[in-house]
Amino acid sequence: MSIRRIAFTLLTLFGGLLSTYGQDVSIAINRDSLLIGEQLTATITAQAEPEATVLFPEGQTFNPIEVIKILATDTLAQRPKLILEKSYVLSAFDPGDFKITPQQVTIDKRPYLTPELEIYIQDVAVDTTKQGLYGIKSLVKVNRPDRSLVYLIIALVVLAAAVLGYFIYKKLKKDPATPLDPFEETQRLFESLRANTSAIEITQLYYRASVGFKRYISVRLGFSANERTSAELMLLVHQLNESERYGLAQEQLLSLEKTLERSDLAKFANWSVGIDEVHKDLDLFMGILTQLEEKKKAEIEEVVVQPVQQKSRRTKILIAIAVVILGLASFGVYGLQVGFENALDTVMLNSSKKMYEQEWVQSSYGFPPVTLESPEALIRQEGVFVYQHPSNNFKIVVKVLLDESQAELDFRAKSEEQLSAFEADGLTNIIPKGELFTTPNDIQGYRSYGTATNKENTLMHYEHLIFGGPKFAQEVVILGEAEDRWANKAIERILDSINVSTEL
Repeated sequence: MSIRRIAFTLLTLFGGLLSTYGQDVSIAINRDSLLIGEQLTATITAQAEPEATVLFPEGQTFNPIEVIKILATDTLAQRPKLILEKSYVLSAFDPGDFKITPQQVTIDKRPYLTPELEIYIQDVAVDTTKQGLYGIKSLVKVNRPDRSLVYLIIALVVLAAAVLGYFIYKKLKKDPATPLDPFEETQRLFESLRANTSAIEITQLYYRASVGFKRYISVRLGFSANERTSAELMLLVHQLNESERYGLAQEQLLSLEKTLERSDLAKFANWSVGIDEVHKDLDLFMGILTQLEEKKKAEIEEVVVQPVQQKSRRTKILIAIAVVILGLASFGVYGLQVGFENALDTVMLNSSKKMYEQEWVQSSYGFPPVTLESPEALIRQEGVFVYQHPSNNFKIVVKVLLDESQAELDFRAKSEEQLSAFEADGLTNIIPKGELFTTPNDIQGYRSYGTATNKENTLMHYEHLIFGGPKFAQEVVILGEAEDRWANKAIERILDSINVSTEL
């Protein structure tokens, strides 16, 4: 390798390194110490050209720190470059010292790594010396719902599907080893020969063309032609043209005879044939085969197509009738057992019914804690705990707020604040009612409930429960569609499960 080439290689390598380090990619966190379960925000900043493509990390790339939420990318203009910022809400549920591993940012397909950061997760001390300890509770037997009917219906559906499948198989049984279409196979052969004329010896080219021509007549037309000489093959073609009326003109037959003669001379006497002449011979073979194929297809359609269409139509009608009868019978049996309204909700895949019948979780949120059952665990978002069903308007919010300046909790003021929050979220026509509410553990609070109309003009039912005392407030907000009976059942279940602690 010359010195000049070595110098050029070194300059290329060092140029890439300099461009890598010249990019401004950084990461910052809003806190480096937090308690278990608390959240911090990590912001990755990248500086790039306006037309550059910048890709930030996606998914759980901050291991062992968990990504709770990925925020949208912010773009800040700073000519002649742009500054892009991507924020990640992180949390950890194990105590100890952790490191935020370097995160990869890709700018125009070139990777850049952020610096490594250290954070400390503090454990939450549990004092067992100042509270009562209780013995382990005995096991409680839970009556699981009887699902034998569901299994019976599944078995009937599987059996009916098997019978129906066997019926369809008997009606539409086909040969599994369907051979390739002879015409398409021969057509591909001649197209290949024509495209590679210069690369194939003339002897091999004419040999393969004649073999393909004979094979088509044998397989498609059902006349043995593989072992025939050129003269015998021409005699067979004349007979086929006269008896089957393939419509081959005399000029075509004469040209085919001359082509077969050239093929024999090329194969057995090394006769030299020009490229143009070879192309004409291949085109002649293919033209005659195309004419024979069109006649053969017309004969097949006259004999087969109409009966097959009638048979296929009858089969489809029978299958449709069988499916309708099976569906109605299954729906009737299931409706008699669970009620037709419940059966209809099941068939229509009612999302609220599925939410209500899934396995719920019971958990405590905030401090002093609010305990309740919910379809899934509530997720902490900006200081409150939230559950939002993805397919309907069902929502749960738990808020526990500490206020050192609060001498006594004003329940009605809190209720008015929530009504204002509803209006800010787009709810209208709010009709509130109020009453005292007592939890199963005899903690008394205030209940505000009623109806409202959301942005989609859907009538909603809301529940707002308020508990607390001096220096703290506990609130539970539940929203569901007023005309959805499964949502109303879910609200009742949550209300029956609420327990609170009012001791700081």
